[in-house]
Amino acid sequence: MGQLKFKGTQGEWKVGLQNYIKVNEEDPKNTSLICLMQGYNTQETKANAKIIAAAPELLEALQILVKNGFQCPSNEDINKAEQAINKALK
Repeated sequence: MGQLKFKGTQGEWKVGLQNYIKVNEEDPKNTSLICLMQGYNTQETKANAKIIAAAPELLEALQILVKNGFQCPSNEDINKAEQAINKALK
């Protein structure tokens, strides 16, 4: 099976001050709101926002591993995966 392409909003997904996830926030004409987290500004809400914002990079890292048959990923691929994990968890 060929690698499927992500069909969601393109660009870097970022968590904003009120735990919303936006893309292209620097360019008001092209800003897209991905998700608005409901509820109080708790650690759990922040963690949920971070994992959602990291979803495209996590998907890409996993697709690379699957494409390579989980065999000896390159340093570049490992770095991409680590960056995605850090984005989700830090």
